[in-house]
Amino acid sequence: MKLRSLFVFVVLLGETSIAQVSNSDGDEKGINIADLVEMSGDWFIAYRDGVKQVQADETLPAVNEHTSSFVLKRSYFTLKKILNDVFSVRYTMDLTIDNEGDDAGNVETRLKYLYLMTKPKLHSKLFTSTAIEVGMVHRPWLDYEQKMNTYRVQDNMFIERNRIFNSADFGLTVSGILVLKWMMVF
Repeated sequence: MKLRSLFVFVVLLGETSIAQVSNSDGDEKGINIADLVEMSGDWFIAYRDGVKQVQADETLPAVNEHTSSFVLKRSYFTLKKILNDVFSVRYTMDLTIDNEGDDAGNVETRLKYLYLMTKPKLHSKLFTSTAIEVGMVHRPWLDYEQKMNTYRVQDNMFIERNRIFNSADFGLTVSGILVLKWMMVF
């Protein structure tokens, strides 16, 4: 029901022309809502066709049944706001279908990212593109791996799937580019 309400909200915003699709230059994607906040989403939908094996226990034997269905693996709803040239905020909600417990089959929501980002204007020849995130932030390695490995579209990354660590955590992340220039004198 919540997902349907969100869809209706987005359609209504599109019809009333309060929302507009942002320009395709840069990283920005999504809908700009009345110049207040940028809204975007990612959906990972799969079609599965095959044999589902139900594990045996003391009362039931192992059962193989044919299943065929569309599956919502994950979806992300993101709100971003650029406050000024230095500060911005991001809120990302993770929506998925619960597969365990009494709530199996219902939509489950979790907080994915909620952070304040600052891009200080440093005048340094050694460091460029410096950014600091504070709050529920990206885990640096997994964020890098997701951009390099296209498997993410199909399922979780190896590190997440094997519960080594998750893609986000509370803390502080400092990122940037270290510029090393080597001079060779002959």
